[in-house]
Parts: sequence; C-alpha cells; structure tokens
Amino acid sequence: MSERLYALVKQILDDDVQNLVSGLPSDERCFVALSANRYDLLPGFYRDPIKAWHRLDKQQQVGVCVWRGWPRDFVEVSANLT
Repeated sequence: MSERLYALVKQILDDDVQNLVSGLPSDERCFVALSANRYDLLPGFYRDPIKAWHRLDKQQQVGVCVWRGWPRDFVEVSANLT
C-alpha cells in the first residue's frame, strides 16, 4: 500500500481532519476510513462499511487488516464468501 495513504491514516488518527480525504478516489477514501476506524469518513455510496470493504482490492484489504490489528485471513475469508 502507498506511503501516502498510510500517512493519511496516521494524520486522521492523530488530528481528526475531515478535509484530508475529500479529494481521494472512492477506493482510497474507503481504505483510509476503514483503516482509521472512521466510518464517518466513508464516501456517500459506501457509507456501509461492508460495501466499503468490498470496494477494496485484496492489497487494500490486507492493509486495513494491518492497521486494525485483524488477521490477514479476513481477506481470504471475505474472498471465499463472495
């Protein structure tokens, strides 16, 4: 995952700044919001965290797992359920 996105997650966790994510594409905004556990930052169409999770590619999902302290197996389990 990109260093830029990791930096955004850290800034949000530290500073709680909404406008940091306003210009991001949907998938990146979903990644940052899910990683920071800030569902209020999800884009409009992806307000449901489950929809946002499925918007991410596998690499982004693994990144969310790393940030949240979730097992990386969640990515494989998620892929098998769809």
